[in-house]
Amino acid sequence: MLLHQHADAVAERAETVGDRLGLPVELVAALRLAGLHHDDGKADKRFQQSLCDGEPPPDPLAKSGVRDLRTIRRLRQKSGLPTGWRHEQLSAVLAWSRLHAQDSTVQDDEHRELIARLVGTSHGHGRHGFPHTAGQLVGDTDDTAVDLFDEGRWDELIEHTHRRWGVWGCAYLEALLRAADGQVSAEGS
Repeated sequence: MLLHQHADAVAERAETVGDRLGLPVELVAALRLAGLHHDDGKADKRFQQSLCDGEPPPDPLAKSGVRDLRTIRRLRQKSGLPTGWRHEQLSAVLAWSRLHAQDSTVQDDEHRELIARLVGTSHGHGRHGFPHTAGQLVGDTDDTAVDLFDEGRWDELIEHTHRRWGVWGCAYLEALLRAADGQVSAEGS
């Protein structure tokens, strides 16, 4: 499955779930955008190399076809990814940049922060920070990564979303996105 196909399917499922639960339009839109960007970090060349025994395909994959644990470990070590690397951390950087630069449907910082938070916590990590600095993640020249992970913006974003949406409200939205992703993955998309 190609990464963009998986992302589109998760975005659509997250939107459907939000609609069926009667969430406000802006939260449904946030779930959709978070679903669309939740795996953006998987496009990293190192991650793609960790998925394939050989040259990765030209279009990024969502998941590996490799099932042998020794092969998976060998590919991961060979990829150059730092130990403990989480694609969600890079996904949060990419989403934050895109939400500020391109997406005119997101009108305020509160919703941008919520979407970035959902992206970064989409697999249950990131609420209390991530293990890597900007330099380890993408290089010290990426201003967004430096701002988020070296200067503390990510921790502020988590606190802001807790205050705005509530701890349990955030956990609920995170669970909805994870459920959409899990359903789509279980269906083979």
